[in-house]
Amino acid sequence: LYRIGDGFSVTFKSRCGEPRNELDQIGYSVADFYNEAEIGVIGVGYWGKKILEEYTELAKTGEKVNIQSICDLDAGNVQYCRERFGATHVFRNHGELLSSPEIDAVNICTPNETHYQICRDALNANKHVLLEKPMTLKPSEAHELVRLAANKGLTLSVGHIFRFN
Repeated sequence: LYRIGDGFSVTFKSRCGEPRNELDQIGYSVADFYNEAEIGVIGVGYWGKKILEEYTELAKTGEKVNIQSICDLDAGNVQYCRERFGATHVFRNHGELLSSPEIDAVNICTPNETHYQICRDALNANKHVLLEKPMTLKPSEAHELVRLAANKGLTLSVGHIFRFN
């Protein structure tokens, strides 16, 4: 997990003060937010649907997370997510989703070659970002995103699966 600044994510550092215990030294819960966090999911294809399922399960545990905004180019994916997850704000262009002031953070689940541009756009829109791996296809682009997040005081984290933990 790579964290920068104060910000948001399921495993990001909280906006809300000091750690409460040793586990909190590593990462905070979404519940640490004063208000419910509004997360936009960009890319709701194969992996994005799995991510939406995880957020849905997380919300059932009492975490303050709300997923109403999704973005995808494929109308079939959008329709599925409307029906299955109750997504009410649907965008076909990630820029439109990012311009929404209600969105606190985005989870980017798009094809690898789009990660850099979408993440850059999200950070420039002052959104915290959870980006599926790989972060970018070029190390120089990854470094640029890290600097951009740090300069803006935003959280940028890359999602990694821990299969055997």
